[in-house]
Amino acid sequence: MKRVTLADVARDAGVSVSAASLAMRGVGRISDETRERVLRSMHDLGYVYHRGAATLRTRKGSVIGLVVTDISNPFFSAMTLGFEEVLGDAGYMTLVTTFDDPRRHDELVRAMLEHPVDALAYVPVVGGDLAFAAEHATPTRALALTRQPGVDVPCLAVDDRLGGRLAARHVVDVHGRRRIAYLGGPADASPRHDRVNGILDVVREAGAELTTPRSWA
Repeated sequence: MKRVTLADVARDAGVSVSAASLAMRGVGRISDETRERVLRSMHDLGYVYHRGAATLRTRKGSVIGLVVTDISNPFFSAMTLGFEEVLGDAGYMTLVTTFDDPRRHDELVRAMLEHPVDALAYVPVVGGDLAFAAEHATPTRALALTRQPGVDVPCLAVDDRLGGRLAARHVVDVHGRRRIAYLGGPADASPRHDRVNGILDVVREAGAELTTPRSWA
């Protein structure tokens, strides 16, 4: 079905395109009768304001992109709500997409960076190739969240290696254990890699033993 344009709205309302644009945006010196006629035509024709096109024309963006791996994960759901709350208070809109497949995830990141979002925050997917973010995004436009992306872009992440060290130190010093096992997360995920290495730091210092296969570290 053909997309309804502003020209279609103007033609239906019997006004110029510029007048229809003013009426739609609620600005300019036009009569209330003209404004109401344009708004009625927009409703009758099913016209939807194309904010992305307007952003390209004015070069003033107000949208922040957020790509997460799995919105059904309670952690990412809470993070997304917090993200939206803070940005909403600052006058920004949040464009949220989610996909845990490496190929699809990379496509979403690329699409976000190639289109007029003011900035992009994303959770790197395990197995993804996000070199595009380092090559085409300025440091102020792309921020990786929750785990190291493996590319040269700013990252806001938990210090998983420190977490592994603290957990192992507690087991060794408080409970006096010398054989430690670690279970959790995919073997190729960076958080697991960092946590296991943190545990190994303590294991080596204390003369203890990590029963997790070293190939996972």
